[in-house]
Amino acid sequence: MLPLETEISAEVPEIRYGPELLPLYRRQYENRIFTGSKLADPCSYGHTQFHLVMDRFLRRNLCKANLDDQIEVRLRANAIASLFAWTGAQAVYQGFWSHEDLTRPFVSQAIITDGQCFSFFCYQLNTLALNDSDNPRKNLCWGTGSMRLYEAIQDGNVIGLDNNVLKLLVKFLLNGAKGDI
Repeated sequence: MLPLETEISAEVPEIRYGPELLPLYRRQYENRIFTGSKLADPCSYGHTQFHLVMDRFLRRNLCKANLDDQIEVRLRANAIASLFAWTGAQAVYQGFWSHEDLTRPFVSQAIITDGQCFSFFCYQLNTLALNDSDNPRKNLCWGTGSMRLYEAIQDGNVIGLDNNVLKLLVKFLLNGAKGDI
């Protein structure tokens, strides 16, 4: 986690896609903020989200070496939108909002998978004052491309297990715990 006022040396790209262009926003829901806990608990912070990819087209093409741009945008849009909503909800539960901005960052993670391929994302919410053009803070999202955990399963045996993907999965789940892999 980076401190709120950390200068970022790398250029942070601004992704400007109209919500109507992303399939994630095609359905409208009643707007509610929910962190997963109904009680205002000072320790109610999210850790890791799992997104199971059920879309047949996306699932079929998730592990291809050259992902179609739309698939990559859908994965990243899903991760960014859900992690922003989750960390934003946690911040609101703690009393922050767009006119009473954060005094500390909120961090959560997401793993998007179809069971064979995995993408990992970590999101740091640094500001809720998104409508303030003078605000120097940026919310950050780090992510990987799709990585295949295994090549195939034949006769009950796993073929081509990638231990690096398995290690990253375990590291994400243990993040915040004592010790390191």
